[in-house]
Order: sequence, then structure tokens, then C-alpha cells
Amino acid sequence: MYYKLSPLIDNKHKYPQVECLTPFTAQLLSPWHKFGEAPKLEFKLQKGAKLSDLLSTTSGPACDLLISPKFFDVLSQFRMLDYQDFESIILLKDEKIIYNWLHFYGPNIIEYINFKDSAFIETEWTFPKCPIEIKSFEHYLSLKEKDSSGAFGVGIDKIVFKEHFNMDLFFIFPFDSTIYMSERMAINIIAENLSGIYLEKTTRIVE
Repeated sequence: MYYKLSPLIDNKHKYPQVECLTPFTAQLLSPWHKFGEAPKLEFKLQKGAKLSDLLSTTSGPACDLLISPKFFDVLSQFRMLDYQDFESIILLKDEKIIYNWLHFYGPNIIEYINFKDSAFIETEWTFPKCPIEIKSFEHYLSLKEKDSSGAFGVGIDKIVFKEHFNMDLFFIFPFDSTIYMSERMAINIIAENLSGIYLEKTTRIVE
């Protein structure tokens, strides 16, 4: 069983919780590659928002995480997709609080996908269109190269991993920016009583 990880959004948790004060730097981060040097990332807690272990932000890649050192300590005990850990500053009135920005990158998750048994959906401007057969990552790239408008995309309906897949935290690059985690990681996070986190079971990943 796998779970989707996202910031908790309800009457007590404003979205987004923080405003990025370095938006141009955050825009340089890309899931396609490792970032060359440690960026300067600063955020300001929004009026009416509360600090939590997972903070919501509209800046940077959707697959990156802005988390507390406590949350990072928990995650670092598990197997994760390739990432960089950048120190980030959260401004809270006259106080500066250090957080961790986890930047996930690289298509190495692709080598674990069983394309034959997985199911994909063609999208147009991110809207679902129809089922599509994707034979490999190279096949996907060849289809993207033929699209001059940029409208073409591929989403996931069902993902089957190969037997040697063993990651606990990942996103299915480049078909989906959702962060997924294993059941054993989810159980550990719940036990640690971390705040600002919403976990939802997913049927998209088939074991």
C-alpha cells in the first residue's frame, strides 16, 4: 500500500502558508536535474497561517518539499528518490527559523517502472484526454518531441514497478508530481505526530 503526501489544508491551515521572498531563485529549480549550488531560499509566514512540519508554498517544483528539521530527520531514515537538501529561512515576525527544502530530481525512477503492465493517460494542457500506450521513457520523449505546441502530456492511471523497486518516498517523474510514500514510512510519520501533513491511500500504484 502506498500513500499520497500533501500539505494539510483546512480551516486551521491556510494555503499557501508561506510566501516565497526569493521567487526567481525557486523558479530555477527543476525536477529534470540536480541544482548546481545551494540557492538562497527565504519565505515569510502568511498572516493567519501557523507554522507546521510541512509547509505549503506555491513556489518551486510541485514535487519539492518545505519541511521542518524534525520532519527531515524522520524522512532521512528511509530510502528516497535522489534529492538535495537546501537550508531555507522562514521569517516569523522578528524571528528567523531554519527549515529544509528538499529538491527531488532526476529520471532514475524511470528504470523501476514496468511500462508493459502500467497504464497511462494522454493529456492536453494537463487535462485528461484518452488512454495511451507508453512503451518506454524513450518512447515518451519521442512523442514529446513531435509536439510543437507544448499541449501534449502523459499522466498515470496505474503504475506497476519492477520487483527490485524499494523506495519509500518518490514521485513518478515525469508523469506525475505527486509525492508518494510507502506504508512503513506513513506509519512512522503518524507515530511521530508531525503537523501539517495529509496522507491519503492511493490505488494508482499496484504491487
